[in-house]
Amino acid sequence: MEDGTYIIGREDQRRRDQGPPGDSANRRRGGRFLALGDPTVSQRHAELVVLGGRCYLTDLESTNGTFIVRDGVAEPFREGYVALDTALVFGERRCTVRQLLQRD
Repeated sequence: MEDGTYIIGREDQRRRDQGPPGDSANRRRGGRFLALGDPTVSQRHAELVVLGGRCYLTDLESTNGTFIVRDGVAEPFREGYVALDTALVFGERRCTVRQLLQRD
């Protein structure tokens, strides 16, 4: 797991490594775009910051929300630390941080 800033969003016609349009500041910080091919995921859905093995997730006011799954129930999630194997839902797409980072 590499330290850095990652934007989680909907995949479109851009190459994954180009990042979201107009996001040159994120690329200058070494940011990466983690694309999810799901229409319920916003173009810029959430931001994940990985530092020293810890992960901090922030919803970027996405249209369909970000959720954390606890005891099988999806609860709205705005921001906070998340574990690698915690189940998360972006729009209707369910995955873990570990699965997201493996896509990079």
